[in-house]
Amino acid sequence: MNKFIPIALSLFLSLAAHAASAEEPALSTYTEQSSDLSIKASWPRFGLARPDRESDDLVRRCVDNFREEAGQYLKELQVMKEQSPDMPDYVFEMDLEGSMHGNGKVTGMLWKAYQYTGGAHGNLLVFSRNYVSSDGKPVGLHDIFRKPEKALALMSELTRKKLLEQELPWDMVEGGTTPEEENFNTFLLEENGLTVYFNPYQVGPWAAGVVTVTLPLSALSEAQPVMSFWK
Repeated sequence: MNKFIPIALSLFLSLAAHAASAEEPALSTYTEQSSDLSIKASWPRFGLARPDRESDDLVRRCVDNFREEAGQYLKELQVMKEQSPDMPDYVFEMDLEGSMHGNGKVTGMLWKAYQYTGGAHGNLLVFSRNYVSSDGKPVGLHDIFRKPEKALALMSELTRKKLLEQELPWDMVEGGTTPEEENFNTFLLEENGLTVYFNPYQVGPWAAGVVTVTLPLSALSEAQPVMSFWK
């Protein structure tokens, strides 16, 4: 087993912003490759100080945390290989990708983080960050609804109904759609509503993948949406 030594890397995340066409934002990328480790990240630039700084910091944290975690797994794998020399080697992988979405008023970044550290399959996590398109101010559920608790209750009820129509397991849907903010904090704003993203195992098995439900503003009217985030 080769030692865990990143190749041609500094201790800090190096950001490479590539020029893009006039219609597309510039793209930052990061790659780290060795015989034991593969880390790849790509994310678009907002062109605003705060969102770009927070995106860069997020990537840096994810890379540092995964590198440390992979180092621990490699030590454990080395011990197991000493006991079972025929155990195959494998590469610890992380692929982090950000994609930008917007409705003209709010621009969101949907992050997809895939990690493989052994086993039958890797782990996939999606999460989002939303910002006012004009000034980069962060936007959360408590900003876009005057009655956020009512919004959570409605989102719980409506998404649960739509998910059960997809024949997902009742017990997983029930647990993953309780009216708590942690169950609905991955969302993007659409022109006339919002789309909620559910991670694997939150409302369904791994095979179901990332599950989405789009809710129209008309169905959320009792939560009093702040229309300046849409119109």
